Amino acid sequence: MSSKQLDKMVDSILLSREYHSLAPEEIISHKTTGMKSRLKFSDDSHREKVWSPEMVFYYLNLLFDEYKTGTRFVLFKSRDSYGPKTRHPELTFHPFLWAGDWHLAVGFHESQKIVLVNCSESQPESDVGFPLRSVLKIEDFVIYFGHKVNKSTLKKPYRVTNFIEPLCPINAINLLSLVFTFCVSPTHLKEMFISPNPELRTFDVSEFYEEIKNFDRFGNARQILGNSLMNRLVEKSKTKPELDPVIIAKFDPETADFSKYFPVKTAKHFLDSINAQADQLPEDADVFDEVVEMIEGWCHVENHTGFDNWSMLFREITVGCYNSRSKIEFDEEEFQEVLLSADHRSQVFPLVLENGSSYLINADRTEDQLVVNVLEISFKSRGAKDVCRPFAVRRLIEMYGWHNRRLVNKINMDKYSVQGSKLYHVLSGFIYFIHYFIYHGKFDVHFKPDQMDIDSHSIVFQSMMHKIVAKDKPGVIEDYARLIRYIEV
Repeated sequence: MSSKQLDKMVDSILLSREYHSLAPEEIISHKTTGMKSRLKFSDDSHREKVWSPEMVFYYLNLLFDEYKTGTRFVLFKSRDSYGPKTRHPELTFHPFLWAGDWHLAVGFHESQKIVLVNCSESQPESDVGFPLRSVLKIEDFVIYFGHKVNKSTLKKPYRVTNFIEPLCPINAINLLSLVFTFCVSPTHLKEMFISPNPELRTFDVSEFYEEIKNFDRFGNARQILGNSLMNRLVEKSKTKPELDPVIIAKFDPETADFSKYFPVKTAKHFLDSINAQADQLPEDADVFDEVVEMIEGWCHVENHTGFDNWSMLFREITVGCYNSRSKIEFDEEEFQEVLLSADHRSQVFPLVLENGSSYLINADRTEDQLVVNVLEISFKSRGAKDVCRPFAVRRLIEMYGWHNRRLVNKINMDKYSVQGSKLYHVLSGFIYFIHYFIYHGKFDVHFKPDQMDIDSHSIVFQSMMHKIVAKDKPGVIEDYARLIRYIEV
């Protein structure tokens, strides 16, 4: 791994620990179940008493990959996430949270029996049972299994204390230990659960406690990177980023008019409209125009009063929404006003659609030809040849050509698929590309940034908006220095 890649990984880990809610996800595919784990880099719950759902299922998948025998086991998370997809499973495991901690439901397919296991280390007999309403927590699993849960199963569940020793005060580890026991000794353990007169036996899982240490959350990174990663983490966590002299020559936030280049109104509007919890487009799309104007202020200090000498001009945002016929269109009268309000030989039209896709459409005009570059930023997996398929994209290009009385000589298309399934991930990538193109003064339709740069840029950008609102000038300057690093690639 190169020094640059090492720096990116270190930055990502440090940022994600500092800004937990914005931390990027690490997507891990599992061989046995076919499931995918989406773990935030900041998720350290495996070192705490109660683990996150993502961490529990991540460790269970690791366990299945490591220890699974010929017995057909299925791991059930939800109706949309379970595996392996086998027609004849023998056992299905479903961890569930109740009263703030983890317990286990097991479905025995041959006997059509669901059992519940209380995974607490020590609990009074009167507190072991689950109330009737707890069935709602495993409702999807019951429907998937196709068999009801008896009241006696709820009132008198099995206790993990009867099957394994030694026990741990952390329920999630007891749960993992029990599933591990099924993996290494399935026949006898199954009989203990479903036979009327089973031969009782407690399994010693002390060796598993040693094995589970090898499942460390960042074990692979430590094994591959060794001391390099840890040393770099320590070094970077103690130092603050400094602005490169070349960057300062373009724009020095230390000496700039703070309120002019870092407007509080824009920062507030951004934080209210674009955040990790947003699942739809901002009601007021002007927030994008305000962000673009702020970025242009940083990048065009010398030509701040006019755009004639800029290499390209970013225009106002255009939003496409579904009409009554489920077709995505934009307000053509409003876009016509945009075309009439200003002109430049190379213009970029940001277009955001209600279906979660975003586009940057660059119309580059010379005396004898018109070349259009279309970049799609979305989480969809369709190919680059389909970038211009949406009607709104084609109509925008058509209107620009008609307004300028020009035929389009060539269209270059490409797409960038962001990692993540939320609208916020798309909008973060959208803003990253805008910042990158304005900063470098060039539209590169085939530019493929590292996803880690986009994630880090998004985290720092949002952090900077919070500090602008708080009028924390030193914090803003520090974040600006970090921000530029992710587009200086």
